Amino acid sequence: MEILQRSAQEDGEYNYNRQVVQVLNSPQVTFFIPSDEALNMIPVQKLSELQGNLRLMLDIVTLHIIPNQVLYTSLVNHNERFNTQFNSGAVVFRKNFNREAVYVTGQLKGGRTVTAKLNPANITVMNGHRTELKNFEQLIYAARKDLQDSLTATSGVTVFAPTNAAMFAVTNVYQNYITNQSLINMVLEMSLLQQGQYFNLMDYNGGYESYKTAVSRYNGRLIKVYSEGNDTWVEGGYMKARVLKPDIGVTNGVVHQIDAVFGIPVRDIPYTIFCEDWLVPTYIQLQYLGLDKYMRDPTLTKNLECIFSASAAAGSKPPSSGTWITNPNSNTNNNNYVVPCGEGLLRWVILFYCDDIYYVRSYSCISLRCEFTFFVPNGTAIENFALTPYGRQVMNEPQRWRW
Repeated sequence: MEILQRSAQEDGEYNYNRQVVQVLNSPQVTFFIPSDEALNMIPVQKLSELQGNLRLMLDIVTLHIIPNQVLYTSLVNHNERFNTQFNSGAVVFRKNFNREAVYVTGQLKGGRTVTAKLNPANITVMNGHRTELKNFEQLIYAARKDLQDSLTATSGVTVFAPTNAAMFAVTNVYQNYITNQSLINMVLEMSLLQQGQYFNLMDYNGGYESYKTAVSRYNGRLIKVYSEGNDTWVEGGYMKARVLKPDIGVTNGVVHQIDAVFGIPVRDIPYTIFCEDWLVPTYIQLQYLGLDKYMRDPTLTKNLECIFSASAAAGSKPPSSGTWITNPNSNTNNNNYVVPCGEGLLRWVILFYCDDIYYVRSYSCISLRCEFTFFVPNGTAIENFALTPYGRQVMNEPQRWRW
């Protein structure tokens, strides 16, 4: 590559800066790098021929580059094929039956195939793997020294690593979390399994009823894993997270990339229900009764958005941000007129209710968090209740149904 870099650049397509440098600095790229041992095995005569044929050398270099994709060996299939940069050829991943080794076969157009073992695989860089976990890396560097050291153990390390988006959502709850030492240590301990414990998530497809557990480093708390729909989920520190990229192999263990941070809730009750597919009828009833606003957390500036919500697909709107309150003087159905609580608006406080008259006073709005414990009936329970005579009677009386 140094020879190509120093050589005169063509104005056309055969241009090292355009086909290699710019691509390797793009947002996403996979690069197969031959080891020193492999490079030293090139015969002197062949190397001399390559140095005299810069076009062929550029084709060979670009054969090692897959543009616009970050490929993890755990997420590619056996015999899966990818075109390489500059249309120089293609590479095919090969896996043995127990996935202990991964090979890649490369072939220039019209040339012979060469197969090599990936060792090590999945080395993270800023525009490959690491950029997606950069904020979690910052948390690691701020954690206790013994926790940092445990990540560099020679083997047996399993980490559940939140994405940048998940880490950023924490700032909606703890604005300066990176300075909170006890919080940082707790999150990292929850994200690490005890030394030697291991989850092979790609091979697991059991439902919630047959979930598996492993022990985290935070006071022996359990991490739970199960499948639901087309996804694999993990639960730890009272948080449920979708596994985005499982079984990322590293030299001393495995990394599972997830979309939430263990131990730090970043959604309030209504939005959590809104995100669960099996709670669609429940969320519709919460909206009907105004409880989606009643149970909001006014101190939470923004909820971590769902990747997909069946409630939204069914036509329901997500809970709004900020504080919402009920106007007791409203004549609308179900007393369900709401206004956002903010500067210049008033908050109504009911003193008592008598003979269909609300006695109230008002004052400038303040943000208060009310804490709830909510035993949530699932969608099936709501639908079955609606089929009974008593259920229909209660649900037709909104005030009674609300209580």
